[in-house]
Amino acid sequence: MKIILDIFFMALIISNHQKLLPTLKYELSSFIRLYPELFFPIVNFKSSKKQAVNQSTEIVIEGFPRSGNSFFVGAFELAQNHSVKIAHHLHAPAQLIMAARKNIPAILLIRNPIDAVMSMKAMDLELSYIRPPINQKLTSLMKSYIDFYKTLIPYSDHYIISLFEVTTNDFSSVIDKVNNKFQTNFQAFNFNKKNTQEIFNKRGVHAGPNAKRQEIKQLLHNEFQSDAMQKLSAEAESIYHQFELIAQKQ
Repeated sequence: MKIILDIFFMALIISNHQKLLPTLKYELSSFIRLYPELFFPIVNFKSSKKQAVNQSTEIVIEGFPRSGNSFFVGAFELAQNHSVKIAHHLHAPAQLIMAARKNIPAILLIRNPIDAVMSMKAMDLELSYIRPPINQKLTSLMKSYIDFYKTLIPYSDHYIISLFEVTTNDFSSVIDKVNNKFQTNFQAFNFNKKNTQEIFNKRGVHAGPNAKRQEIKQLLHNEFQSDAMQKLSAEAESIYHQFELIAQKQ
């Protein structure tokens, strides 16, 4: 209990102290996001608590950053014929663990680890001119990816998986699976050029690819060739493959 309280108060200090290194803030934040007992007491002190699981949540949609979160949530909202209370965009396994405990419908978004981490780093560099960059090494981001999804493997009976290729092309099958599993009646998104463009317009830079980000990804290629990165990537790919197999059986 003392350790939990120590981490809790440390997180509050860091989250409100702009002079501390962004790297330290990121690593502590990533750790806290794994555990509901740490995550929810802290998030309730922030404006983002409206995106956290609560008693009125109707569905949880979560994934590691750059796994189609903005697009999926935007498309899901557009498709519904009424407002739905969604817990989303906190990039926290704790959200899905809490959904499992409360039997709330849930969707886990996942992308190939190399693509997800590369895109996250590229986005960070791209936006560094308007906010302090996370400045994390690719190895640190890959470790975060591994921790994120490894934590959720034991809960795979409690959510439906949407692979990135499904998320970005046509996730109606995912909605069908959610409806069947949780006895809900969510509507599927009509994938056409007009609706897709509307999502990009509403969600902005986060929702889709762009030329600048692709250029940055090319510059990061050499960093991926280190021995440490190759080892981590292999572990992450193995975890990703487990989720591919689970998705096929759902």
